[in-house]
Amino acid sequence: MEQERIWWLIGRKIGGEATLDELRELEELLKQDAALRYRISLIEPVEHKKKEIDVHTTQALSRHMHRMETLFPHDFKESGTTIPPAITPARRKIPLLIIGAAVALLAAGSSYLFRQHDSTPPAIAQERQLSTLNGSKTKAVLPDGTIVWLNGGSHISYKQSWKGEKNREVTLIGEAFFDVAKEPSQPFIIHTNNIEVRVLGTSFNIKAYPEDKTIETSLVSGAVEILIKGEQQQRIVLMPSQKLVIPNKEYINTTATTVAEVGQKKPIPVYQVEPLTVNPVDSLVAETAWRDNYLVFENDGFNEIAAKLERWFGVKIHFENKQLLQYRFTGKFEKETITEILNALQFTTPFHYRVEEQEIFINQ
Repeated sequence: MEQERIWWLIGRKIGGEATLDELRELEELLKQDAALRYRISLIEPVEHKKKEIDVHTTQALSRHMHRMETLFPHDFKESGTTIPPAITPARRKIPLLIIGAAVALLAAGSSYLFRQHDSTPPAIAQERQLSTLNGSKTKAVLPDGTIVWLNGGSHISYKQSWKGEKNREVTLIGEAFFDVAKEPSQPFIIHTNNIEVRVLGTSFNIKAYPEDKTIETSLVSGAVEILIKGEQQQRIVLMPSQKLVIPNKEYINTTATTVAEVGQKKPIPVYQVEPLTVNPVDSLVAETAWRDNYLVFENDGFNEIAAKLERWFGVKIHFENKQLLQYRFTGKFEKETITEILNALQFTTPFHYRVEEQEIFINQ
């Protein structure tokens, strides 16, 4: 009976008809079931885009649902799912049809979203993937209730369920902020190519893009233990408001000029523990500001800024004069366009740029 009530409330919420009391009731019910809360989080993309759905989208979704019912009839029979008709003449009914389809599919187990044909090996079928393109960000709830924000150009993978597992393990490429659900008997572990972060319940950010010079782990609350991989492994424990910075071996191994510079200058330190960068005016933490849709530069080199802009706006930036890479900038932006940001940077350092579709060329 409680399950039926939850699905009814979800339909009310997505349809925009739920009262404040009903929304509160739904939130309380979902707190009691992390797995169901995770499945429901998958509805968000449909909810946010329902105004843009047209007849062709409706028909395509309906055909897809019929195909899923053919492939996985057991899931649909268990939930009593009813497939809506493939064609509807009334355009105003389309959002409700899509909402109903989304709820029906999730009620059937959401398995069609993550598994392939029945011939898929079980080990592969249990793996979930979540990716973002440059110019986009996303938020998701993992099976244990952990909330993850994924920055542009990033990817995480994890098991469909951690029940019976010794650890809750996630693999990350790129940047993500984690608000980890507390489970003392089952540590939460994030793997990257250079480090392994182990937590029990905390909030922190990891930036581990393959093309960046360094990898950063920034701790907001709680405590984390970080294993630095390599010939001589080291374990570092971070306290709140600290970040660990290590050289990115992927970047060093693929950039000959960087290796040469390292040989001529001083060796790169194995790691550095630094305080988080907090703005004294508004208390904004630079390392995690992206999660709140702020783009922050803190004495960043022009090449670092270019990488951030590429991930933020989904563009490609080219420097026609390499001397520009020595310039550094500080600034905070929220709703500005990329041209507005570049124009602002021009006030402190003279340079020119031109835009050709999704590419930007910068010179002096």
